[in-house]
Amino acid sequence: MQQFDFGFAGATARGGSHHYQQLTRAWGYLRQRARSEAEAAALDAEYERQLAEGPRYHRGSEFIDVPRINYDRNFLAKVLFVARAIERGSYKVRAKGKHGGALGRSALAVLEVLINIARARQGRVAPGYDALAAIGRMNRQTVITAINVLEMMGLVTVIRRIKRVRTALGFKIVQATNAFDIHPPELAGARRPDDAARGRPGFVGLGRLAAALWATSESKNSAAPKGLSSSLSKRTGAGAASTGLGALFERERSRA
Repeated sequence: MQQFDFGFAGATARGGSHHYQQLTRAWGYLRQRARSEAEAAALDAEYERQLAEGPRYHRGSEFIDVPRINYDRNFLAKVLFVARAIERGSYKVRAKGKHGGALGRSALAVLEVLINIARARQGRVAPGYDALAAIGRMNRQTVITAINVLEMMGLVTVIRRIKRVRTALGFKIVQATNAFDIHPPELAGARRPDDAARGRPGFVGLGRLAAALWATSESKNSAAPKGLSSSLSKRTGAGAASTGLGALFERERSRA
């Protein structure tokens, strides 16, 4: 079969990936059938643009519609209660010079926004970072950091989504807005049980530890282990118990 070289012979060598091979194949096929020089030039420009962009989606993303999460009023109230209890408890034992507790003011604000969206949209939560920043009146990077904290503490699961869009060279896979599952720490990892296998056990256990340290004293309904705080108090004395709990949490967070 005759081979055509349109001046981009080395293009696939940039990544050597399936993405670049498919892109070059589509470009070559369509350019052979271009009806005018203007159409060919437009294809060339689109080809170069997509080569420069590269694959625009995160590893582990899924072709998935926005899932409907549990938006029961009492369930979401429990999540917010646990988050606030963790923040209050960890704030009392924070390290010298540290501002805020384990979550921080921004993470709590973002969690409240996500909960309000879940209530308003019947459990379908997929706002973009820019939308969250506008609603929460904070910058985009602050929102991203807050989401990472909420995920690490087991209060939110980020569901990365991708979609296909039509371009001049055919369909292209791009990143869609993330969806968010909201849950108390004891349910962290239920959607993605392979987190520990990915080397991210802290994303499953750190929030449970925080809830055990600070949320159980405020709620009898928490599923976190009982007796941890009282046993530590007996060994170290009531005055040093809170400091010991804070040190325990910080040690575990550094390992996550």
